Amino acid sequence: MADLGWLEGALEPGLVREAGERAQRVLTGSALRAVDADVPQGSADSREAVDFAVGALDLLAWDAIAEDPKAPATRRLCGQMFALARARLPEGDAPEARLELLRTACLGWIADETPLAARLLADVELPSAPDSEEDWEGRVRRGTADAWLLLLRKRGWEDLDALDHVIAGLRQDQAVWGEAYLSEAGDDARPAAWSLAAHYHLLKTAELLAEYLATGHLMREKRPSRHYGVRQRVQAHSDRALEAAVASADPDLEVLVRLLAATADQIVDNSLWTVARAVSPEVNAFVASLVDRGRPRPIFEVLPPQRVALAEQGLIRSAHRSVVVSLPTSAGKTLIAQFRILQALNAYDKQHGWVAYVAPNRALVNQVTRRLRRDFADLGIGVERVSPALDFDGLEADMLTDRSERQFRVLVSTPEKLDLLLRSGWQEKIGRPLCLVVADEAHHLGVDKRGIKLELLLATVNREAQDAGFLLLTPFIDNGDVIAEWLDSGSHQSVGLSVDWTPNDRILALARRERAPGSGGFQVALEPLVTSRRTLSVPDLLPLDGYRPLGLSWSQVNSPGKLAAATAAVLAARGQTITLAQQPGHAWSIARTIAGGRTELTDVGEDLRAVREVVEEEFGGDFPLAGLLAKGIGVHHRGLPDEIRVVTEYLMETGDLTHLVSTTTIAQGVNFPVANVVLASHQFPYGNDIPAPDFWNLVGRAGRVEQGEVGLIALAAEDELRAGKLRQFVDRRVAELNSTLVDMVRKAMQEYGRLGRTRSGKSHPVNAAGCGGNAVTAR
Repeated sequence: MADLGWLEGALEPGLVREAGERAQRVLTGSALRAVDADVPQGSADSREAVDFAVGALDLLAWDAIAEDPKAPATRRLCGQMFALARARLPEGDAPEARLELLRTACLGWIADETPLAARLLADVELPSAPDSEEDWEGRVRRGTADAWLLLLRKRGWEDLDALDHVIAGLRQDQAVWGEAYLSEAGDDARPAAWSLAAHYHLLKTAELLAEYLATGHLMREKRPSRHYGVRQRVQAHSDRALEAAVASADPDLEVLVRLLAATADQIVDNSLWTVARAVSPEVNAFVASLVDRGRPRPIFEVLPPQRVALAEQGLIRSAHRSVVVSLPTSAGKTLIAQFRILQALNAYDKQHGWVAYVAPNRALVNQVTRRLRRDFADLGIGVERVSPALDFDGLEADMLTDRSERQFRVLVSTPEKLDLLLRSGWQEKIGRPLCLVVADEAHHLGVDKRGIKLELLLATVNREAQDAGFLLLTPFIDNGDVIAEWLDSGSHQSVGLSVDWTPNDRILALARRERAPGSGGFQVALEPLVTSRRTLSVPDLLPLDGYRPLGLSWSQVNSPGKLAAATAAVLAARGQTITLAQQPGHAWSIARTIAGGRTELTDVGEDLRAVREVVEEEFGGDFPLAGLLAKGIGVHHRGLPDEIRVVTEYLMETGDLTHLVSTTTIAQGVNFPVANVVLASHQFPYGNDIPAPDFWNLVGRAGRVEQGEVGLIALAAEDELRAGKLRQFVDRRVAELNSTLVDMVRKAMQEYGRLGRTRSGKSHPVNAAGCGGNAVTAR
């Protein structure tokens, strides 16, 4: 690699800072476009700073990509370039604009920012409209860009089908149009022919990748029964495209080919088929179900943390009994757990072993049950749940002891209920071995009441079911190896990332009230907060569209609840919203306030209509929830019957509800694909501040992979006194989490990056009742 270190030194810190601030402003403005936020874009000089910084990084990044596109330094450079380049994308649908969009998206793939890169393409019209004036080479260039943009976006099978259609159309017209174009090119025929050859190979590469993502293999037309390696085929076409690009004497085309070749290799690495290659027939069947054409949201590529955990750190083939997976919120830990579940069930197939999936609360138990049932249905794996009640009714007893083909293989439960099951002798009544315990949201282990219950459960399992394995899923903790060793000192592994990764941009802000002209006039304004958690931030107060939202006046929004309701009403234009209150009574009040500014839905789905009818039948037509559901608003708290909460969660997942008002307890792990989270309170019902892990888990609810919008988290601050308290609260949450991250990095450095080792002599002498060894505390 050429020594370009002088270039990094030549970039003045002030210039880099100015370019970064400009990028933050552009991205923030784009994220808040739906609510007409007034985001100052900065001076013309700041635009020039971005252009200069991107141009300078070009020289570094292209050389690094040519040398080793997967090197950490290359990913870092591409990440810097991607962060700036996506803030300066040209508007319009001109060929140059589309090509710049493709280059920027490829940088995101190489930088392991795939969700952000795919999001750039969400609203792009693909394929592009044909231009009657363009020649054959122009049409081929446009088709190549369209094919690759569809490949990167692959929002579903529609995009892959459209890619096939684009290539089929070009292939059909090639014989007529291509020959005529070259015959008219005169002296330019030779470079034009080389340029076309390069694009043909790029199109073939895109076609091969689409086939592999969809089926897991490649087949040749002449011998359809024989499969061929995707990486070799893709590399061969990439090499030929590069040779043709060099021969065409088009340096821009050469750069594009190198970029697409590196992106193609990354797509192969990220493919579900690559990650799960040669594990077991059951895993292959599971992957096929995940990419199936009938699935509403097929999964063709894994997220970078999933690839690292499953493939690079070997979890998908790991035989260790005790495994701790420490990955950030929204990193896709549930999919990792599903592969581990399949591995355990396959190992104990003859004994009809079963898996216990433990979640900390009812809401997460319900949600995990729905997902596992959906994803395992095609595999014939029965998934059941038991209620949190501390007894077993007749239906649960029949389900647990069922010996028929319908018997459960996965049981979802709270820690308390599973502990009761094991201590009451149900393991013997079930008559089948417990082969794996999956503990979700395990970062509370040993540090609070819930964590102590989980710790006691794990100790019980370790004693009562000695063949059972353990999989603990948690956001960042710095002692995953110690926890894994506590459960099994002879066979343990800690899998995690020592970097901060998020799937999407997020804005963390205070929601303020700002006076506006007229009697009682006000607007909601956002005050973005600066954190180190990869959030967008600008040093300005950003007024949002909407004069006196919900018809409230300045004096009426003098409480967090009223201001939260007004903020939620304004943000509704961005997408689904969750508003969190401290207590059930506050939740009902906020929901009624939001409903006061809305009319009943005219286009009501069957599920929502059915739920409303059930609520009216069970509680009466005057029950407040019935009227709220008619306006697309749900309420969720522990005082409601479990059945109502279950269907409310389902309606949020399906998008039938546009708004959910809940107590802060829903922050503990439940995943809803929402654009906005508004906090009327930063405390749990009993007045305790939300701990740092729970707070960042809550932040992770907004702007998840499934959600196209940038995630927005707004904390209601009706006056400066409360604003000051909330700033301190967020600062403390950042400091607490940063301390954990620093400890993790320091530890990784001490252990030479090997996350599975435990330094000798490290123990945590916290006694666990009934455990023959030491318990641990998650940090």
